[in-house]
Amino acid sequence: MKKNTKKGVSLIALVITIIVGILLVSVVVLSLRRTNIISNSVQTKFQTNVKTYETELNEYISNKEMENAGRYNKTLYADRTMSYYDSLKQEKVNIKTIIPSIKDEDLSSFIVKDSELVYIGNDPNEKLWAADIVKILGNENAYIKDGLILHWDAIKNTGTTHDNKSLIWKDLSGNGNDGIITGITDTFGSGWSDNKISLDGIDDVIYKYMNISGSNACIEIVASYYSGSYIARSDANYRTYFQGNNAYIKGEPPISVVDSKIVDQNPHSRVLQWRTKNNELYLDVYSDSKKIGDSVKFTNNNNGTYFSLGSYKPVPDQLAKIDVYSVRIYNRALSDEEVNMNYTVDAKRYGIKGTN
Repeated sequence: MKKNTKKGVSLIALVITIIVGILLVSVVVLSLRRTNIISNSVQTKFQTNVKTYETELNEYISNKEMENAGRYNKTLYADRTMSYYDSLKQEKVNIKTIIPSIKDEDLSSFIVKDSELVYIGNDPNEKLWAADIVKILGNENAYIKDGLILHWDAIKNTGTTHDNKSLIWKDLSGNGNDGIITGITDTFGSGWSDNKISLDGIDDVIYKYMNISGSNACIEIVASYYSGSYIARSDANYRTYFQGNNAYIKGEPPISVVDSKIVDQNPHSRVLQWRTKNNELYLDVYSDSKKIGDSVKFTNNNNGTYFSLGSYKPVPDQLAKIDVYSVRIYNRALSDEEVNMNYTVDAKRYGIKGTN
């Protein structure tokens, strides 16, 4: 009789344990469902807001286009404090004026760049949700596009993905200016890694034969310099190049040198550009978006026929040991604001810490 009682108690305990387990599982499942519902609701609300922001932006641009003879639609820039358009004339408006419905909590997460809405926030979920609708600051599509004739990006060196074996650096500008890579051995100090290519200063060269205007052009490079001579060079204006930590244009006067103020081996943005104003040529140099000194005047303006990285010429000659993350060439000079916009993307994409 006692044995039967024990069995009965054990059976009841087992049943109770199973029921409790089922209840706990149900609670967890319901909690997860509730979390998913809330998460989906937040995502839907966020994406709906972003689509509304885009609609209002397009309406604003359409209206301004009519007022500005169709020239407004490519160059509008705006953030929470200011707005520019065309030749970067400042307007007395900001992104809130352009997109009236934008939430206060979103003012620091969005800008208008090249007349497109761009997400610049750091929230990983929002970044993922926004990617289906707008550009994300830090991706390869967030740079200034007007006048871009060459764009090499080490993260997407094939154009769509990354290949550590690639001997072609794909041009993302759509102009077919793919870089030809010679000498790399896929060993330490020579070859690709996830977000850069290392040139060893021995025989590694990247080059492209292409036309580069001697009157108006801009070369932007994100690179780390270790030793050697030529980081990059073109034969535009007789010789235009980054050598060591300096930027040069060799023409008339015989040589113009600007110290780039870069003294460490971290990745930095270097910009060298020339522009024609009142039939005179001026050289501008920027380090990590900061303009270095005054514009330097010179008079030689022959067009270039090639661009090379890590070497004086498209063949090994006076080489440099460098890491290169990105190269962009424009067929026009950029404004200070545009240089800063591109630097903001570079800094986020490649982890630039800035010039001391």
